[in-house]
Amino acid sequence: MKKLMISIFTIAAMVSCTSENEIIDNGGKNDEKVEIKLNAGINVITKAAIESGADKLPSAAIPNVQFQRIDAAADAPIDWTNTELTSFTGTIGTDGSITTNSANKQYYDSNDNKAHIVGYFPSGTVTNGVVSMTIDGTNDVIYAQPINKGNRTTPTTEAFAFNHKLTQFKFVVKTDNASITTEINDIDITIKNANTTFSMALKDGELSGWGNPKSDIGPATMTAPAGGTESSSSAGILLEPNLSKLELLVKASTLPTEGVSVEIAGTEASGKFEPSKAYTITLTLQRKTIDGSATVTGWTDGTAGSGTVE
Repeated sequence: MKKLMISIFTIAAMVSCTSENEIIDNGGKNDEKVEIKLNAGINVITKAAIESGADKLPSAAIPNVQFQRIDAAADAPIDWTNTELTSFTGTIGTDGSITTNSANKQYYDSNDNKAHIVGYFPSGTVTNGVVSMTIDGTNDVIYAQPINKGNRTTPTTEAFAFNHKLTQFKFVVKTDNASITTEINDIDITIKNANTTFSMALKDGELSGWGNPKSDIGPATMTAPAGGTESSSSAGILLEPNLSKLELLVKASTLPTEGVSVEIAGTEASGKFEPSKAYTITLTLQRKTIDGSATVTGWTDGTAGSGTVE
């Protein structure tokens, strides 16, 4: 059978606000700069796919995490279409710390306006409150809702909570050990019409405007061992979320020259492959046909499904 695996994690970035010498209230004077210091911990996490360990910290550092900031007297709501954004980047370490270089350090407004900050990865062009992004199947996209970090005299400790925005697919291949009993080492899998461009709203992380479909995204060439044994899973392929089906073109020496089309329907109750989930798809090769089934594990668990394509 084919299995679909997905893994999910979220990053919670704790932010505390103090001056370097721990002075927050300087008696009403506004000449003391108070730095906004960022620290991160990992909650539920939902690149290659960004993963976390049992301690819910990143398995590898995440550099170039993008942040946008608006200072305002009000607590909310904030107009993220405002062009007066302050952009800066930081790195989330494996210990959960967020570090910035000297050029990216952030300080509270001396007028005691509140600092509102939103975070996401990777970076992209921001226009009218939306980020334009491009993916190629290897990029993870994470986003944290905007938080109000307070001002220099009343900072807050609210945490960022980063979540995966895409859906992850891994692939496993095998033979049926009946019509095909020998190893097949030239299995090429591509996703048909995978959208690669989209926009993400700063205010809530909503994805929209998917386009620029390509049919050259997929795992590296795979090998199905002799005897019907399953291969190891491929690296994760990260795609547009909420697809109702995954359309594949599979080529191999045992299949017709033009390849065989395989369609796997969304396995959740919604009829879709959902965001922040990792699906492992197992393809079983038969002489001139392919059988497929899907299960979900990993980032978060989902509903299993199956399908046969001839």
